[in-house]
Parts: sequence; structure tokens; C-alpha cells
Amino acid sequence: MRERVEFDYEISDERLIAWSRKPILERLQMLDNIRQFTLAARQAPTVRLSSPTNPSASPPD
Repeated sequence: MRERVEFDYEISDERLIAWSRKPILERLQMLDNIRQFTLAARQAPTVRLSSPTNPSASPPD
């Protein structure tokens, strides 16, 4: 099972206003692109470095 990572993200009022001014079809297409990306990211394998404090350690092949 994957480890949950907590994060937050803030969107400015200006960006929300700009988003609301886009045509509905463009907004739906962007949301679908985000959905597809999120699904692909969830299915991607997790790669962990063996030693984050050792810069000479290389990631697994």
C-alpha cells in the first residue's frame, strides 16, 4: 500500500476568476486531462532512493 503524503495548494482569486472565464468545453477538457494524469500517476511504480543523505547513491535500475 502506498504511503499517504499530505500537501496543500492555494489558488489565487485571480486564477479562479480566469478559470471561470474559460469556455465550458475548455474547462471540461482540462479537467479530463487532470483526471487522466492523476490516474496514470496512481498506477506508476514508486521509486525510492536507497540513501537520500548520500548523493553518490544511485537510484535502482
